[in-house]
Amino acid sequence: MMATKTAVPASWVDEVVWVDPENVTPPHEVRNPAKYNALVAAMRDTGWCGRPILAEEEIYGDYDIWDPEQLEDVDMRAWTGSHRIAAAREAEIEIPVYVMDEDTNAQVGTWESYLDDEDRVEAFRRAKDRNAAALMAAEVGFDECCIE
Repeated sequence: MMATKTAVPASWVDEVVWVDPENVTPPHEVRNPAKYNALVAAMRDTGWCGRPILAEEEIYGDYDIWDPEQLEDVDMRAWTGSHRIAAAREAEIEIPVYVMDEDTNAQVGTWESYLDDEDRVEAFRRAKDRNAAALMAAEVGFDECCIE
């Protein structure tokens, strides 16, 4: 049973869907056990708090991403948040996800097609998806003001 949703920044409330983290493939495995353990403890204590995960849909079709019943059948591939996704699974809480639209996804391609995070930020900037660019930039420690 998933725990109650908690907080995301107010600017993201209307931009995210809440999903079971089991439906989201992280970009990589947990690489920092201390970070993972701290996140698990925090999520068990207070639930989710912070920016959403950036993801693309892995299954395309005729469904409404905003319909929770249909969303259960959609798998997503995350571009950010490997440790947060793993911790949320362990804490058994839902995660907030910003799902890039099909146009952005078509323009940026796949996560693996970029050599580093700076290239990924630039790809979202070129695709003119300000939300995706801001999430990717925050993930890698860039100042959001550099996102045009």
